[in-house]
Amino acid sequence: FEKFLNSSSSDTSGGSGGEGDPDNEPVAGNTYDTPCAAGSKDAAGVAVEGYDDGKKFSIRLCMMDNFKSTGSDDGGFAKFNSTASPNVVAMVKANGGILTASSSFRSMEKQKQIRASFSCPNETTTHCPGGIVARAGYSNHQMGLAFDFSNGSSSWTWMRNNSDKYGYRWYGSADPYHFSPTGN
Repeated sequence: FEKFLNSSSSDTSGGSGGEGDPDNEPVAGNTYDTPCAAGSKDAAGVAVEGYDDGKKFSIRLCMMDNFKSTGSDDGGFAKFNSTASPNVVAMVKANGGILTASSSFRSMEKQKQIRASFSCPNETTTHCPGGIVARAGYSNHQMGLAFDFSNGSSSWTWMRNNSDKYGYRWYGSADPYHFSPTGN
């Protein structure tokens, strides 16, 4: 994730030809000054606390009316960092606007709740009895850069076959639901 911290790209033009712009990688850090890309809109109206590598940042979250989420804190819509919005907009458009995530942005409190529900024995382990769960403050979900999809769903299948064209990578069989720019 270090390479994103050193990037200063704030281009929100998106890619051409329906694919994401590989030169427009999401950046970690304070992203509230980066507007949501055309085709998406501000999801919160205020700066939201994001976390990367245990550090707190002010981020802008975006959403799209046709990118749904069943996550308990998502309000029915997937939320994502404004720096990822050009690629996410292109990805959803390429899919025909029918993607449904099971989880997107997570607050610090939500990440702690998930860790507790997976019976994580302490604050340092990521391999918990219930599965792999990032430490609070260290999850790509907390920067609005990761999505989970229900394993085997049509959205998950589409992401497995196409997400790399839009700067998203599958984590792999250890956490088969998870997609993010870094793959972890």
